[in-house]
Amino acid sequence: GGSALLLLVFGLAAIVGMGNSVDSLNRMYLERVVPLQSLKTVADDYAVLVVDTSHKVRNNNITWDDGLANLDVAEARIKRIWSDYLQHDLDPREVALIDALRPLIRQADGEIATLRDIFLRRDSEALTAFTVDALYPAIDPVSDGFANLVAVQLEISEEIFDAAALAYSRTRTLFLV
Repeated sequence: GGSALLLLVFGLAAIVGMGNSVDSLNRMYLERVVPLQSLKTVADDYAVLVVDTSHKVRNNNITWDDGLANLDVAEARIKRIWSDYLQHDLDPREVALIDALRPLIRQADGEIATLRDIFLRRDSEALTAFTVDALYPAIDPVSDGFANLVAVQLEISEEIFDAAALAYSRTRTLFLV
């Protein structure tokens, strides 16, 4: 009877330990991996659909109308994904970075509005000057801010992994004892 009870206790401990590991993995996936993809998409949209588009329009690789369409896609997707990202459970480290990033995003969005106006006027000369003088200085800090958020996501993921590994180690030690 005692052996059976001990076996039952160990079996329950194993089930609880495995459940905790699965919960940790699920939390890491939903709260850290999925947001990493979101952050990458937003950063890519600023870089590709805004900055690269300005160069492609300037170099006549795409039309002014194609440039406007790219800006439309970028603005809509950035707004949607960023809003969704802000709804997930934020770590205090993320909150601090987001607070620093918000005014940079507002400035970048303002410059995108200026870029849109240049595209609408089809002003090649203004586009060349604007890209160098205003667009890069507005977008680069935003890109750096998103890189910092990605780094924090990875840091937190590592912490979740370390906690799960410690729990596994404790459960394994319990079974060995």
